[in-house]
Amino acid sequence: MIDMKSLECCGIKELIDIDDYRTEPEQIIEDVCEEYYIHEHRCAFYIFSDIQDKVAGKNLRKYILKNKLGTITMSPIRVNPNSDNSLRVYIWTISRANLRKYWYKNCRKDDELY
Repeated sequence: MIDMKSLECCGIKELIDIDDYRTEPEQIIEDVCEEYYIHEHRCAFYIFSDIQDKVAGKNLRKYILKNKLGTITMSPIRVNPNSDNSLRVYIWTISRANLRKYWYKNCRKDDELY
């Protein structure tokens, strides 16, 4: 039987609790860079979701595109049968070259070795 409780693919990671940083998408990207470059938890895709009426997903998508950190594919909006919220899923295809440039320019500390 297929395990449907968790995401177990090493090439796909999920960004959770993005609503905590709804007006600070740069903090999410800094956290992604830290995981990617310091802890070496790399992947090809990140997924995240948000309720249609909220702004965290929209702001993160806009920030990723503005900084050319990759492409975003958006799902159609569907009602979550568990919560009755209108939900959208975003798939971020990472531009590894641009994410690295962003990391060096915005996140990396001088005393860190990479």
